[in-house]
Amino acid sequence: MTRISIITINYQNQVGLLKTIHSVLDQSYPNIEYIVIDGASTDGSVDVMNSFSTKLAYSVSESDNGIYQAMNKGWKRATGEYCLFLNSGDYLYSNSVIEEVVKCIEKTSTDIVFGNLFAYDENTGFISVFSEPISLYYFQHNFIPHPAAFTKRSLLEKLNGFYEHYSLISDWAFFVNSFLQKATFKQIDVTVTA
Repeated sequence: MTRISIITINYQNQVGLLKTIHSVLDQSYPNIEYIVIDGASTDGSVDVMNSFSTKLAYSVSESDNGIYQAMNKGWKRATGEYCLFLNSGDYLYSNSVIEEVVKCIEKTSTDIVFGNLFAYDENTGFISVFSEPISLYYFQHNFIPHPAAFTKRSLLEKLNGFYEHYSLISDWAFFVNSFLQKATFKQIDVTVTA
């Protein structure tokens, strides 16, 4: 049974963290390793983490140099075959979404499997579909949302994760680098995250 490592990054978002944790712990799929990396929050987030300590494979609250250093800390602690980065405030779209994704993953040995994202504008919610084929042209005009992408941990290890000196685009840069290094991509018609 494929192990999925879900890594949540949090800073000063107690309410969002609680929502995210519940969406992970309510999943029907049993083989999830859940990791929470907090950036030394002072808003009660640590209390939330501590209240779920028996359900978390690993958690820490300490200062860091931003989201990408925290994401790197997370995957380096992971033992799953695939990693999903689910930031605090984001939540899994349904209680069965990991189960649905794993069914797709187990039919392929793809390096990066990505699905849809439920997004919001000022008035309504809508499903954002990120489609294939993946190319450099695709990345000039589009992106793969990391909260809806399952990445092989072995690929994160090979590419040494995310560039920590970028403040905003390191996830985009990681996927571009993955493409340049001949990683394989697979889009699935599953809405993963909101």
